Amino acid sequence: MGERMVASYIFFDVSDFVYFIGHHDNLTGIQRVQAEIIKNLPYSDTIECHFMSFSHKARTFVGVDYGYLIEVIEDLARPVQSRTVNYDREAARGGVLSRDGAIPPATVPKYNKSVICLLGAAWVQENYALHMHNFRRQYNARFVGLIHDLIPIFAKETCDQGTALVFERFISEFLNYSDAVLTVSQSTKNDLLRYIAQSGSDYTGSITVTRNGGGICRPAEGTVLKQALATSGDFILFVSTIEGRKNHHLAFKALAQILARRGDCPKLICVGRVGWRAEDFLNSCYETDFLNGRIQILQDISDSELSTLYETCKFSIYPSMYEGWGLPVGESLERGKVVIASDSSSIPEVGGPAAVYFESGSVDSLAKAIEANFYDDSVYEKSCAAVLDYIPTTWPEVAERVVAACAQVINEPTRNLYRTLEIGKEYPFRKVPVIDHNLNGDALSDAVMAARAKVLTNGAFRSAVYNLGLDVRLGSGWCAPEHWGSWISAKGGDLIYQLDGDVDEVIVQLAYQIVGFAPNVHVKIRASGGGTLNLSNLPQNGVLVIPNVKRIDGMDGSYFSLAISVSASPDTLAAISQADSRLPIIGLKSFVNIKPNDFEARLALLEHALMSGA
Repeated sequence: MGERMVASYIFFDVSDFVYFIGHHDNLTGIQRVQAEIIKNLPYSDTIECHFMSFSHKARTFVGVDYGYLIEVIEDLARPVQSRTVNYDREAARGGVLSRDGAIPPATVPKYNKSVICLLGAAWVQENYALHMHNFRRQYNARFVGLIHDLIPIFAKETCDQGTALVFERFISEFLNYSDAVLTVSQSTKNDLLRYIAQSGSDYTGSITVTRNGGGICRPAEGTVLKQALATSGDFILFVSTIEGRKNHHLAFKALAQILARRGDCPKLICVGRVGWRAEDFLNSCYETDFLNGRIQILQDISDSELSTLYETCKFSIYPSMYEGWGLPVGESLERGKVVIASDSSSIPEVGGPAAVYFESGSVDSLAKAIEANFYDDSVYEKSCAAVLDYIPTTWPEVAERVVAACAQVINEPTRNLYRTLEIGKEYPFRKVPVIDHNLNGDALSDAVMAARAKVLTNGAFRSAVYNLGLDVRLGSGWCAPEHWGSWISAKGGDLIYQLDGDVDEVIVQLAYQIVGFAPNVHVKIRASGGGTLNLSNLPQNGVLVIPNVKRIDGMDGSYFSLAISVSASPDTLAAISQADSRLPIIGLKSFVNIKPNDFEARLALLEHALMSGA
């Protein structure tokens, strides 16, 4: 057998999958999508797939054994009491999945031949953009990410507002370091294009629709199911997290309407954990004794148990207001079961002509569809006939599209490896401003002003510069950005960037602050080109001026850089560590590059410093 001629390497970042199984017994939504793609990755002589997860303890990406990952995934499909593969849940919460719970070796991609692929929900990982930028620059790796939906942006009223704020910052950063983007549906692609246009993002790369499969694990032979699932006959099934956006309350009102009209209504089994904004549905359930016993809620159901419910229900419903895909629609149809679904967002893409649709948000429309299909055999048989023509997308097809998109970017230049900045423009190190939508009046005005106020120059920051400032950070010593800037820990941190125009040397001004209870901090700044600045006994707030920062040539082009190291006495470090485990020492607010011979710009910076007290 001939030797493999590997041309490219795909490193799948499964960090959030590992974190998830450290906290939950069963896979849902995005984690199920990840699991199915991973299980169905195609073999290739020219592409080699690896898996990695970010270890909080090691502060780097570490390897995940593929064989063990598959064992865990397949075992998770079984009911909890039937599982045989053990893993260290505490270690998983810290980003490690290994047979013994020990931290595996750090992931080392092949230089200039590697693609990092994110299939999951990285917005749950603090400072993900920095970790990914570090990784990309170290190995000149490309990045391809899958977007499942933009619900926290375009339907933010339907989800937790904290999640919405975090997600919007993540997407803004995500587009800056992506070489290609995948979406699960055309609807989500359209949402992404709308966001790019509205946000001013400079992303112009490819956007590939991969779709999702419809199959889930079928019960293994001899599987012991929960007694609560020993139900059969005429019931309808609703699979989804129980939250406002999924519209369980609409389903309740539709059944109540049928009950009032007929004196009877179908039994509804709801499968899913209780999420956000489910209080209307739950209050109605408790107020009516779960519609006189006609509604049942089941949580933490395995894939095997869920498969049994699909097989024994009469049909399923999916009245969701807004989706990026809609897995339960495809799951039901793939099982040969009728599904009554809303005509909203991506859902018609999943169901095609095989699903029964009702007008999204309409109680009457949903009640009529349920009543007709449950009580009228001729209507139900017609709906069943449509299901027979359903041609599902398979998970191997989805996996092939993912791999093909990754392989396509390997020969293209890495996008935004070093960000190009403008001479004389100030760039902040603070997080992208996303203002709390609950604010109003003076509080809203003050919040916007504070989020955008410049430090070294006059005026307000424009949206585009926030990610540029954050993207020049390099190294594991940077803490997550805050509303004012970013802390650097005792590990130190670097800045690396390019400048537009023909510039060989600059003066850099840095606005900083020292952690309040850390006197006698020593700061060393080493500039590209050889200059070094050693500073001690700095004021708590101020401006550092670094001369003779020169452009140097590297393997991936020319750039400017500053390497910032910090040190303090053991007593000072102990005091800082006790107050904050991140060990923050110096914080950077913003910086600006100016030409040495641009005396007008230098004078303007000095004048602003004197006037503002910076």
